Amino acid sequence: MKKLIKILAPALFGICYCTGGGGDIAGTSEQGNARVIASVYASSGKPASGAAIRLRRADYVETLMLSNHSSHNYADMVTDSNGTFAIDSLDTGYYTIEATDRTKEAVLIRFTISGAKPWTIHLNADTLRPFATIKGRIDRNSPFDLHFIQVKGLERLVEISDDGFYSLSDLPAGIFSLRCIGSDSLISPVEITNIVTRPNQITLAPYSGWIFSKDIFLNTTGSSADVAEDVYGFPVLVRLSSANFSFGEAKTDGGDIRFVKATSDSTPLPFEIERWDPSANLAEIWVRTDTVHGNANVKSFVMKWGNPSAQTVSQTKLVFDTSDGFCGVWHLAGRSDAQAQDATSNGYNGTAVNVDAIEGIIGGAGAFTSVKKSYIVIQNTASGKLNFPENGRYSVSTWVNSDSIDYNRVILGKGDMQYYLRIHDFNWRFSDYHSLPSTGWEFTESPYSFGKWVYLCGVRNDTNQYLYVNGVCVDSSKIFDSNDGQRNESFDVELGRRLLPNGSDGLYFSGSIDEVRICNTARDNNWIRLCFMNQSKNDALVQFGN
Repeated sequence: MKKLIKILAPALFGICYCTGGGGDIAGTSEQGNARVIASVYASSGKPASGAAIRLRRADYVETLMLSNHSSHNYADMVTDSNGTFAIDSLDTGYYTIEATDRTKEAVLIRFTISGAKPWTIHLNADTLRPFATIKGRIDRNSPFDLHFIQVKGLERLVEISDDGFYSLSDLPAGIFSLRCIGSDSLISPVEITNIVTRPNQITLAPYSGWIFSKDIFLNTTGSSADVAEDVYGFPVLVRLSSANFSFGEAKTDGGDIRFVKATSDSTPLPFEIERWDPSANLAEIWVRTDTVHGNANVKSFVMKWGNPSAQTVSQTKLVFDTSDGFCGVWHLAGRSDAQAQDATSNGYNGTAVNVDAIEGIIGGAGAFTSVKKSYIVIQNTASGKLNFPENGRYSVSTWVNSDSIDYNRVILGKGDMQYYLRIHDFNWRFSDYHSLPSTGWEFTESPYSFGKWVYLCGVRNDTNQYLYVNGVCVDSSKIFDSNDGQRNESFDVELGRRLLPNGSDGLYFSGSIDEVRICNTARDNNWIRLCFMNQSKNDALVQFGN
């Protein structure tokens, strides 16, 4: 429905401070008898003849509907040839006067009429100055339908755009208090107070409705994450604890958490809360950033909280966007029946069998045992986006903690004759099966370790193949292991076990698996190292400001 706005010109706006000599002035004790006289001058020094004058009470706000204004708190007029104006019949109270002219200059004056004489109040002369501007943005994920910005004490009603932006460009210098309102009078307004403007300057209003904020820096310099080049479309892991966050200031479910760019427009960033546990003072949140700059330490975004009216926002599919190469992402957090939820829009949700929920490297993880024959099957993935061709481009990654010395166990794979990550001959191994020119596995590998968390990433890039361990490429020399069987793409992706072409299973994994990802792009050195440095318990990427 089209919103109707009453536009008055020239518009005068704000709760303000005295800009000249007209401070708080005593008035009459008799209601309706006080008279105010003042003069204004143009910036050239000449009298501001014909300047528009508007007087409003300090608590006045323009509404959507025309209203009846009392002669005691509302006045519109113009100055005479000497730049002078007079307003009669004022009650006691706190007032604002805005004067503006056609040269895009204005001045704002405030004064108080109390219960004492004289009946006529002479305010000091003041000078018009160039317009000031306020720009801001509100959260469009609010449960309330906020459409307009009002200004207390002045005649302003500005529509908020569909993406939350608003602009007030014809203001005098002063201190302002804004109200975000809806078209429905039953909606509680959101206040934004103490916004100071100056002539010829743009003032950015704070993100409305949120009390607290914290700057977040991403440090990729050599002394921190040590990533040389820019990385794009990257989900940054933000870990919260009692050391860097006061959980008592936020909603109990984290529903008022927001992240915005550290730019003038405070563009909201998509995020996903993987865990929010105020009783333990722990949270893990994924925030999708456009760019993580290489070899830099810059304020990348701002975290905001402290808004009891805010509504919980779920943006998982925007964080792990398929346009950024994510085909399937499984955090493996939560109860067994919810562990295998896919965070991408592909919806490749799996079924967990005998997988327990435990503390992982990032929130919760899955505990697998060969005794219980634990595994997770990702249904309907035999064909489709997790089925990559021979000599294709894809990446598979996970955090894994093997709980004992194992000779041969599968961590994740698509059957035995397509691709997998596994333990083989006491090595970590990434393998891709080929039918031409001869049949068999092409694999890269590195010495295996157990009893600690390890980040593994296998990358296939056409005919090239790489294995990364803890963010470092440990093998790019393919070894070929011949086999008489043909490449088989008919199996679903599974975690924790292997299926053979004859349907038998085995090689069940024992240990913990966390944060499994399959992508349709060959991730490079910078991306993979950034994942490891950010997701490790001792996060080297994210740093908190004030």
